[in-house]
Amino acid sequence: MRIHGLVCLGLWMATAAAGGPQAEPAADSSSAEHTILSADCGDEYRVGSGDRLEIVVFENDELSRIVSVRTDGAIALPLVGDVPVGGDSVPEIKDQLTTAFAHYLVSPQVTVAVREYNSRFIALVGEVPQPGRRALGACTRVIDLLLQAGGFRDGASAEVVVSRGETDGESLRARVDRGVFTPEARRVLQTVLRGGEIVTVLPPAYVTVQGQVARPNRYPIEGRLTVTGAVSLAGGLTRSGASKAKIVRAGADGKPQVLEADLKAIRDGRAEDVVLQPDDIVTVPRRFF
Repeated sequence: MRIHGLVCLGLWMATAAAGGPQAEPAADSSSAEHTILSADCGDEYRVGSGDRLEIVVFENDELSRIVSVRTDGAIALPLVGDVPVGGDSVPEIKDQLTTAFAHYLVSPQVTVAVREYNSRFIALVGEVPQPGRRALGACTRVIDLLLQAGGFRDGASAEVVVSRGETDGESLRARVDRGVFTPEARRVLQTVLRGGEIVTVLPPAYVTVQGQVARPNRYPIEGRLTVTGAVSLAGGLTRSGASKAKIVRAGADGKPQVLEADLKAIRDGRAEDVVLQPDDIVTVPRRFF
């Protein structure tokens, strides 16, 4: 039975926290939990246009307020006027405002917090209940994003792809299914999003197995599916099934490609099993005596 949605992702977090069989080995359980659940956020969050900041000046309520960062990267405050904060971290903004208010107050105590994150966005698309454009917080991981969107839809492939934009061809891809969370799946789910990425949960992919097999049908590709694996899913060969199969797939130019697989040679170790691609059609012809 396929595990989807919040159950699938929740199980991942529970498995990781428990240091279960899919967890990375560690010296002790506490260090394992820290390693698996902590996120490497790198540099501190840099404030940008649209973010809303809460500025509190201790014992000066008339100076304390919530302000939005303007498109020019500045905020407007009483006494000190416009203060450029775009691209600065919260500690840097605090130091800057403390210095600015010190011209008017004796030993001002200033605190700064981000109340709303509105400057960095990603696109979440594909097989999730709530796709769309989403604002990122200070340390939003892929798994956080998927949980916020309701996990995977029923029938989703549970294949997650993180594309880093047109300027960077690198992408991350992993399968998160059936409670098996590989190191690659953990790495993708723990990836901290920086803004501008496209996170895609792919729809299910299928191959068709037809001809002289026990159960001709469409079958989902789960992980690495080979031609012998597909024939096995289809119940194996019938009594009249030939030992060679034909695979038809769409070529890069749109024209169909035809491959042949010698099932007996593959079973005997004399030929390499063919890894199937989405929408491949596997045909087992009738054997002629």
